[in-house]
Parts: sequence; C-alpha cells; structure tokens
Amino acid sequence: MKILLYNGGREKLLVQKTNIYFFVFLYIFLMISGCGTSKSNIKTTSEEGWTTGEGVGSIVDNEIGKAKDDALNDAKRDAVKKVIGTLIKSKTEIDSGVFQDSELTAKSEGFIDTYNILDSKAISKYEYQVRIKAKVSKAKIEEAIEDMISQQARPIMMVFVSESTFGNKDVSGQSKAGTAIESEFTKKGFPLVDRATFENIRKSKNDRIMEALKGNNSAAKEIGSLGGAEIVLVGDSVISSAGPVTEGSKLISVQADVSIRVIETTTGSILTTGQEHAAYPHINMQTGAVEATKRAVALLSKKLIHDIANKWKTGKATIIDVSISGANYEQVKKIRSELLEKVRGVKAVHRKENSGNISILQVEFEGDSFTFVDRVIDAKMTYPLTTGNVKRNSVDFQIK
Repeated sequence: MKILLYNGGREKLLVQKTNIYFFVFLYIFLMISGCGTSKSNIKTTSEEGWTTGEGVGSIVDNEIGKAKDDALNDAKRDAVKKVIGTLIKSKTEIDSGVFQDSELTAKSEGFIDTYNILDSKAISKYEYQVRIKAKVSKAKIEEAIEDMISQQARPIMMVFVSESTFGNKDVSGQSKAGTAIESEFTKKGFPLVDRATFENIRKSKNDRIMEALKGNNSAAKEIGSLGGAEIVLVGDSVISSAGPVTEGSKLISVQADVSIRVIETTTGSILTTGQEHAAYPHINMQTGAVEATKRAVALLSKKLIHDIANKWKTGKATIIDVSISGANYEQVKKIRSELLEKVRGVKAVHRKENSGNISILQVEFEGDSFTFVDRVIDAKMTYPLTTGNVKRNSVDFQIK
C-alpha cells in the first residue's frame, strides 16, 4: 500500500510509516482472530461428553443426608439415561423386546467419569433435589451395550449333524456342517460343551444320538442334559453335485442343503428351526463340498442366532454363591450395592448366610463365575477383593 503526499522531502518517510502501520494492524487482526478460534476450540473440547442430570430424593423422618444421596444417584441415572438414549438410537440391531436400557441406567456410577453439583436443595418438606453436570463415558456405555447384546443369548450348546456327501451317509455326528456351525456360533460367543465330554457322549450314547437326528426331541434333550448343554442343535446336511458349471467346464457345481432344529434341554421343546441352500463351483468336489457347506451354514447361522437371541430367556442368570471373608456388616452392605451398581451382568444380589466374619451372597449373573470374577476385579470396588477358589457356581473372596 502506497500513499503519496506531495510535501517535499517528507514523501518517502510518510510512505514508510504508512506501510508499517498497515502491517501492524494486519498482525493484530490476525492474532485476535486466531485467539478467538483457539478459545472456541478449547470450549468445545472441554464440553465434549458432558451433560446435565436432575434427581429427586424423598425426605423420610427428616433424614436430609439420605435424601440428598438418593437425589444425587437419581441425577446420575438421569445424566446417563440421556446419553444411553442417543446411543441406542444408532444401534439398529437392538430389539426393544430384548434390550432394557434400565439395566444400564441402574449402573450409572460406572459410566460417569466425574461430575459437579450445580444445585442442591430441599424443594419441599418431602423432597430434595440435586442438579449435576456430569461427564459420561460414551465408550464405557457402548462397551456395556455391546456386552449386553452379546450376552442376550449365549446358552451352552452341543451340535450333532448327520451328513450325506455325494450319496455316502455319515450319522456319526462329526460332519462338515457340524464343524462349520460350531465355528459360526463360537465366533458370536456361544460356549460349547467341552470336547472330552462331547466325545464321551458321542461314543456311549450313539443310539440316542441317532434317534435325535431322526427327530426325537426327547433324545436330544437327554444327550444335551448329560453334557451340561442348554441347547442342542441337531439336523442333517446333504451335499450333492449338479455337474459341470458349463458344458465342457472342469468346474463342478457342488450343492449343500443344511437343515437344523434347536432343542432347549430344560423343556425338550423346539426353540427354532431353519434350512439353507448354497452352491460352490470347484474343480475338486471335496473342496467344493466344504465351501458350499460353509456358505449354507453362514446363512443359516445368522437366522438361528437371531431367533435364539429373541427367544432365549434373557433373565436366565447363573446363580453364584459368593463367599466374602474378613468383611464386617457395613462393608458387606457396600459390596452388595457396588456389585449391582458397577459389575455388568449382575441381575440381583441376595444375602444368604452370615457366620462370624464370613458372609455368603447369592448373585444372579448373566455369565459364568469366571467372567463374574474378571468383572469384579475390573470394577474398582471401594473395598478391593482378592480371589480365592473359583468354581462353576461359587466364588471365594477375601477383603484386602
């Protein structure tokens, strides 16, 4: 920028000053703009993950302290529920008939990283109100949601599938389809009866297995119960050749038809059924048989898993006897509360027995005792627990 002032020898000096003023002004303007943007960014970052919650507690016998605690917990649940509501809307795989967000909001303590009390007061003679600003961990809630989805239906299973491959019948229960089904289900977290138990039943109860494969649901219930399975998948697989893909081609179209029914061992009733067809072209018929079977099973497993997730009773919790030694009455009371509040999968906690410094709780948990122990360790309890014996339906803890 150049401004000419016809004033004799001062022209050059005025031009230089004008250039300096312009660049100083430009520098200040850019600094102000940059600082404004920076503050805005800082504000946005600091607000990320924060929400508000409001709760009310009942004042009974003028116990303001308890009412305030109840109102604070209610406010935490309210804050968590707002975040859960947003996340659930994006989870299209959640069936409202299966998923209950109340199970998550009940565990609000574990999802809140930190909080500030905005307002705390008695709003009437009978009610106390607390408003908070809380930082809710979306990551922890998403993990809990995924965990609940995966826990919706994971009964222990056993698989027996007879197979006919190019006309050769095999009813041993060991089949390509059976192996593929086990693979698909275990990828989704379904536990299998251990292999040694399976083999023992397969050898000693072959006649009952054959009856189950022919449609006898009572036989399926019997062999499943012997192995400790909660569901038994039985059915058949027929693999055939449709000949060359095209005239003169070395590629052979191999067809697989798989049919499965799922039996619940407690009742012997059919939980769901399904069948699928798939084809796979290959120059080697045995390889084509394996691949065609995998395709059919992959399609069929999606349907079966979906049905089991919707029909298997999600309330079926494992009853675990939890022994806690070295804890007094107040400590056990706090531990009971935190097992419900902080440990995912815990449906209920009941007092069973108290003798000296040993208390026994009965915990209803969606999962096995080993998973329960893992989650207790990760829960960061107020009174840390060390683990003793862990069995299928019992756990021993000692308070540190």
